[in-house]
Amino acid sequence: MQYIDSKKKRKFFMRAIRQILLLIIFLQIFTGLSFAQEQAGKIFEKALYLEESEGDLQKAISLYEKIVKEFGKEQEIAAKAQLHIGFCYEKLGRKEAVKAYETVVEKYSAQKEQVNAALTRLAELRKEPPKGLSVQKMSGWDTPGVFIEPFEITPNGRKMIGVEMIKGQNIVMFDLETKKIDFITNHVWSREGYCWTYNPILSPNGKEIVYYSSAAGESAKPAGNNLIVSTLDGKSRIIASDTSTGFVPNAWLPDGSAVLIIKENTGEPHQLGLIPREGGDFKSLVSLQNANAGVGRTSAPSSSISPDGRYIVYMDVPPGEKADIYIISTDGGTPKHLFKHPAEDKQPRWSPDGKYITFLSMRHGSWALWGLAVKNGEASGEPFMIQDGMKNSYLLNWTKNGLASWIILDITDIYLIDVNPETGEPLGKPTQIDFVPTGRSGTPVWSPDGNSFAFLRGSDEGIFVVIVTGNQNREYSLPAGFNSSGLRWTSDGNTIGMVSNNKQGEFSLHRLNVISEEWQSTPITAGPGFVLFDWCAGDKNIYLTRSGKGIVELEPQTGTEKFLFQDTSAVVFRWLKCSRDHKKLAFLLLNKDLLLDIIVINLATNELHEAGTNFGTFSWSYDGQKLVSDMSFNPKGNKQALFIIPASGSHANEVNLSQYLPPESEILTPDWSPDGKKIIFMLRSRQSEVSLFRNIFPLAK
Repeated sequence: MQYIDSKKKRKFFMRAIRQILLLIIFLQIFTGLSFAQEQAGKIFEKALYLEESEGDLQKAISLYEKIVKEFGKEQEIAAKAQLHIGFCYEKLGRKEAVKAYETVVEKYSAQKEQVNAALTRLAELRKEPPKGLSVQKMSGWDTPGVFIEPFEITPNGRKMIGVEMIKGQNIVMFDLETKKIDFITNHVWSREGYCWTYNPILSPNGKEIVYYSSAAGESAKPAGNNLIVSTLDGKSRIIASDTSTGFVPNAWLPDGSAVLIIKENTGEPHQLGLIPREGGDFKSLVSLQNANAGVGRTSAPSSSISPDGRYIVYMDVPPGEKADIYIISTDGGTPKHLFKHPAEDKQPRWSPDGKYITFLSMRHGSWALWGLAVKNGEASGEPFMIQDGMKNSYLLNWTKNGLASWIILDITDIYLIDVNPETGEPLGKPTQIDFVPTGRSGTPVWSPDGNSFAFLRGSDEGIFVVIVTGNQNREYSLPAGFNSSGLRWTSDGNTIGMVSNNKQGEFSLHRLNVISEEWQSTPITAGPGFVLFDWCAGDKNIYLTRSGKGIVELEPQTGTEKFLFQDTSAVVFRWLKCSRDHKKLAFLLLNKDLLLDIIVINLATNELHEAGTNFGTFSWSYDGQKLVSDMSFNPKGNKQALFIIPASGSHANEVNLSQYLPPESEILTPDWSPDGKKIIFMLRSRQSEVSLFRNIFPLAK
């Protein structure tokens, strides 16, 4: 009996050991599965963030593929990852999206939710292409932290050619899929001299870019004004150069043998003509009537060459009239109206098949995209509207998928915040001022008594000075033909001044008497470039920046001036403001490390010292002991904060307001009230996108 009991005990013991071993194995498998699921889940969350929040689709795809490859046994999360691979490729406009969705259906049939989603997308992608107009927003170009002004999209739609302005004003090529930036030029901002570049145009074979380059400062290379052709790896050659003439590239001849440019001639009509790709004699085709055909968005997109190379359509503005579109042979001859209409027409673009011209027009009372059939250099039929709502739009170029367009809209409003007069610390939330229309107000400044503030308001009709006193608003239109600049009150509060230039580049000091509502303008010698000013004590003379020279005290009536600060290198000024007691003058100056220093001058002794580095626009506290600044010129700074900077130059205090402000908005031009109890500032939000117009020309039938 004892032997039997021992045998039973052994069997029981062995059974228990087997059960324990099975439990251990099960726990190991379960723990491994749980760990795998946890790891895959973390990677999926990271990939989803990259896809939906950062817009970095290529990195998201890499992480989703990692999940599919390394955690394939986790069918549910692997199916979700495979589905999102399809989503990413679809956002990129890539054909791989179809294959990704098909893989979900074939490989993960048990995952019904993911399969149904994949089938829905496949059905949508396999539909017939739309027969009518469609507008597709291009993704990838508006990457956070990167702003490139677009000029062209490559024919395959994968890269953008534009201008980037962080380290210098450079021509770049930006890959919309990988987010890689290739610098065609490598200029840097420098006090000793710098070059700025603009108007890049890709050659027909896609191997070269022509652009305009202008130098500031004696040490800038290449010196002068230059028309440059560069390969994509940065090897360049100058094909035209001058010290006084500017060159605006518009287009290449289809065979790449020459470039169509606007040649700017000081004091003479600008010329539209051709210059050989290797350099040589300029062939003028027509003298432009538009006196303001300078480098920039108003002129760069003003002409287009027919695909067969026979004709050029271009925009010109006869004196006293609206912009019209003309046509001329590439061999020269007499230009003629392609069509004539009382409304403004601009930015003509020849379609790739040569049968149509697209352009922007105001002929229905608002900016819209229009088209016109052409044959043998003549209009064939009547213009037809393609798309309304094209205000603030610029036509780029045609790609294989359609016509590219860029729209940029700056929304600017005025905000007030109560602060501690001694520290600048906020005593409440910033609030938007009660003023309509919203979205077009900027550069606010307090009156000397603090009872009013003035700001500039943009509109379709022009720019207005708005003065707010309590609940009463007064508006004053600027003199016709003048651009706006920053406002400055005189110390008695009766006058507001500004310095600006007209279309001919002539500068004037404008004074608005806020009581009589009359303007007085005095021509002054200023420029070239950006000009800043403020009133001297007594409000008779002004402090004025002179690029490449320094800061002068100018007597506007006589033109007499003397240097307050002098530097013969290529001085780059970004802001200028006098303290309320007129004892100190501060300005922003680019230093040798390409950072912006706030320099303070003691006006009694002419002694200078640095108050801070890498800040933006600023104003003085009521007692002249502190400055309040933004981060407008610092690409890495907190754009939603105010910075209180001791004028003596010690540590700045950051006042972060991001919790109260819309995402991606930025604070600009803060102004501290005379009693120190409020700070007023402009808040800017930028909306910008590139779109493709597809299937345009069925609308002509």
